[in-house]
Amino acid sequence: MSDATTTDEALIREAVAFRDGLASISIATLNDLGEPESSYAPFVVDHHNNVFVFISGLAAHTANLENNPRAGLMFIEDESGAANAFARRRLLYQCRAESVARDTDVWKAVMLLFEKRFGRFMETLKALPDFRLFRFVPYRGSYITGFGKTYRLAGEGLTEVSPVVPN
Repeated sequence: MSDATTTDEALIREAVAFRDGLASISIATLNDLGEPESSYAPFVVDHHNNVFVFISGLAAHTANLENNPRAGLMFIEDESGAANAFARRRLLYQCRAESVARDTDVWKAVMLLFEKRFGRFMETLKALPDFRLFRFVPYRGSYITGFGKTYRLAGEGLTEVSPVVPN
């Protein structure tokens, strides 16, 4: 195994550990006028690297995702733990979003992930008829670990890593 492969695998493990250490994500969507809107939601991730959110149908981002399945996700280091506000660690995904029908096998399996992560409160949310489950399938991303430390993520499961070199 080459040093580059080892570094890539280590970087992917680091990015996944960073992501999995957070409880919520920032979501960027486009409204019906093509204007960007941002929001946030708690999330879980399945073994395929898909990110799931369970969100209210009353929220603007739900309608946005139904009308335009393109979305950006940002996992970002808390300001209180960052050494510098300009260099917060972050993981960005460009995704295709899709609604998951209620009471399907996928919906049930993902609800178990939410219950494991967020506890009994999920029983209340699951009972609300307006809440919808969305799957975000990442197809491109980047991982920023500090000044001048940006890596592109691509390929199946975003496991192909290449450093971004400034011009």
